[in-house]
Amino acid sequence: MKTRFYLALALAGMLTGCAVAPRFDPQCATETASVLADFDGAARGECRVSAEGSFTLVISPEDPPPINDSAWYAFQVVANESETVQVTLQYIDGHHRYWPKVSRDGRTWTRLDESQVSVAEDRSAAVLSLPADRKPWWIAGQELLMPEMIDQEIRDLGGSLGLELELLGESAQGRPIHRLDTRGDDRETLLIVGRQHPPEITGSVALTPFVAALLADNDAARQFRQRFRVVVVPFMNPDGVILGYWRHNTGGVDLNRDWGPFTQPETRLLKNLVDELVADGNRIRVFLDFHSTQRNLFYTQNDADVTVPVDFATRWLDAARPRMVNYEFTQEKRPNNGRPTSKNYMYDRFGIPAITYEMGDETDRDAIRHSAGVFAEELMTLMLATPAEEFDQPLYDVLIKDGLVYDGSRAAPRRGNIAIRHGRIISMDAPDDVLTRQTIDAGGKAVVPGFIDPHTHAREDLRSGEAERNLNYITQGVTTVFLGNDGYGVQPPSRAALEQAGLPTNVAILAGHGGIRKDVMGMAERAPTPEELEAMKQQVASEMEQGAFGLSSGLFYAPGSYADIDEVVELARVAARYGGLYETHMRSESSGGVGLLGALEEALEIGRRAELPVHIAHIKALGKAVWGQSEAMIALIEQAQAAGQIVTADQYPWQASGTRFSNALVPRRIMAGSADAMLARLNDPAVVNEIRTEMETNLALRGGPEAMLVTGAESPFVGMTLGQIAAELNLPPVLAGVRMVLEGDPPIASFVMQPADIHALAVRPWVMTGSDGSRGHPRKFATYPKAYQEFVVNHELMSIQQWVHRSSGLVADSFGFCDRGYLRPGWVADIAVLDLASFQPVADYRSPTELSTGVEDLLVDGVSVIRNGEVTDAQPGQIIQKNQQNCPR
Repeated sequence: MKTRFYLALALAGMLTGCAVAPRFDPQCATETASVLADFDGAARGECRVSAEGSFTLVISPEDPPPINDSAWYAFQVVANESETVQVTLQYIDGHHRYWPKVSRDGRTWTRLDESQVSVAEDRSAAVLSLPADRKPWWIAGQELLMPEMIDQEIRDLGGSLGLELELLGESAQGRPIHRLDTRGDDRETLLIVGRQHPPEITGSVALTPFVAALLADNDAARQFRQRFRVVVVPFMNPDGVILGYWRHNTGGVDLNRDWGPFTQPETRLLKNLVDELVADGNRIRVFLDFHSTQRNLFYTQNDADVTVPVDFATRWLDAARPRMVNYEFTQEKRPNNGRPTSKNYMYDRFGIPAITYEMGDETDRDAIRHSAGVFAEELMTLMLATPAEEFDQPLYDVLIKDGLVYDGSRAAPRRGNIAIRHGRIISMDAPDDVLTRQTIDAGGKAVVPGFIDPHTHAREDLRSGEAERNLNYITQGVTTVFLGNDGYGVQPPSRAALEQAGLPTNVAILAGHGGIRKDVMGMAERAPTPEELEAMKQQVASEMEQGAFGLSSGLFYAPGSYADIDEVVELARVAARYGGLYETHMRSESSGGVGLLGALEEALEIGRRAELPVHIAHIKALGKAVWGQSEAMIALIEQAQAAGQIVTADQYPWQASGTRFSNALVPRRIMAGSADAMLARLNDPAVVNEIRTEMETNLALRGGPEAMLVTGAESPFVGMTLGQIAAELNLPPVLAGVRMVLEGDPPIASFVMQPADIHALAVRPWVMTGSDGSRGHPRKFATYPKAYQEFVVNHELMSIQQWVHRSSGLVADSFGFCDRGYLRPGWVADIAVLDLASFQPVADYRSPTELSTGVEDLLVDGVSVIRNGEVTDAQPGQIIQKNQQNCPR
């Protein structure tokens, strides 16, 4: 009786990120037959006995849809009696791909006859019928070519030239991974790898005759080897093959998605090999990666991803095509899609033709071998016909052409072409006709360093997981944002979350005095004990060792406001040991407390005693009582500078500050303990009556109830002033303010600065742009274009180059960046192309989240995050560490 065996091609064993798939229990038997999986390469899935001599195998893919639902199988059938054995393979989340191959000895394979196979119409199952003759059957999706078999073939090829198969290293489970290397005096290299995916047999079938042609004893091959070094790694994933995986290695990772992270020992071996070749002076000319798929094709770079030599892959394949007999193949020009494949990695790193050589699963094996020889011969011919000079011509990732370049210094602009490679500026004067993967035609627009914002509150935006993270900053031309200001800091769990989420901009971090104090002491309103102070110092040291740029304080805010100067000096001294600065939201920016000038004197004293630079955050004269004191502030700072102290400041160009009602009105002692404790106190009429006079004083310092505008979109009073809210609630303004704190404490804009002070500070050469970007204030979305319009266009307080410098180079110099903030050869390509005619703020106090206009292109680490005015999905940013900046002294 003829039996059907349903074999639905699904991947061998579900490997959803787990490490090692278990060996299948070999016992799946009836009295007359067994289905076994106790040999190298076996992949049986779950085996069930359906009836005497009839079995069902259930197979699921390693990578279910949408990645790849192909299914792999390899098992053995042994019959005790001469009758037909039925095996049904049922696919779960997969489909039938491979026509079954059979062997009687485990080495010689043939296709199973069509009369013995029936495939379900939807390919969810397939049926095999195997006549039993007491001799084992090996059945697999493809013939099993094990590592030692391929190694021996390559060893035999090398032996004809006296070449040894060398140990490159070991797989995760300690199996050998070899290379064949012709070496020689010349340093031009062809690099070939194979078998990243275990069952891609036809790739191995092609690789061996391809290499044989390169090593042949004929004039063409000898001439080729005289000029070119051939390096072959024929078998990258021995563990996956032995364990019967379809795609992964023993770490549960697709090796051809690990060229970039290099998390696996197998891919690290290849990276180390490439690094070794380059370090020894080799120039890798062509890279080939042998694979299998459902038809014959070559994945190459597309026309936009220019290679050196230009169109090399197309010329090679076109030359081979006429020599093919009864053999068809296609070339698929695929763009670099960002996936960390070997093809993309080798192209990104070297700009060379990096080609994935794919052979069809069911292509006739003799045709594969013949075509491989032809492809190898034509490759040798083309490589020999290509002069070294053509291989060596520079290929840039990006050319910014015909821009009016402001380099971040105060120097006048000049026309020029900026060439970029591997995220760095290679030339500021590149020719118009250089080879480049991407050309940005600036057309006379301003080309400037990406702005560095020294004061933001962007941490939650970056951690949001939304596709538009930091969109408000990149549309202002900002490529690096500081976090941790005002003493908040960024603790390690938050850093890890930032790194995992992906960053559209770079991030620099400040250790936060307030955050560290709260971690050690809570919200206690007292001096630390010696033990607590030592714990805080250790945390500052830890933050600095993790790359923080300095210590940030928020002495205006609780709990920082509870610290005396000696405490802050002790912590600042720790930051100083690591080359950091002291950045501060001063204890007062108005006439309250110690007063504006008293707070400034305290900040300068901290810097002097701790012996480190001082940076004043969002410098301002806040409130009518201190208007005009900007001149005295400037005098104090410049006297300190004349005495040798390093002092800088950042400034936003808005007349309104941004905060919350609680920070503006509530005395700091009421905030002690916790937020709940503060709310409990404010719910006590006796406490409110006790502090009412202080709150009225604070309100007056802020310009009164009409100077406070609710900007938080979540508040029902958004767009209203405190005076309007008080009238609606029929409450005195201070009590209305208390109500607002109790009902969500929304963000507010507080109109407390006058233009004369803003302008007086803006023109000082030590003042830089900084947004202090916080929720509900337009400064988060529009500070940089606002500063340009206010200081350059409307009031002509500074030149364009001075404005660019205060937004880029000055920040880099002040905080200790060594290769950002300026446009110079060798420096990181953080670059903005601005249409200054349309570089405008759109956000205002009543619509604070409107995006700015005028940024045509923006590159972060050489990668476009804005292209032709459109935001891309790239996230090339990184966390920049102070302790990795090796600035020349």
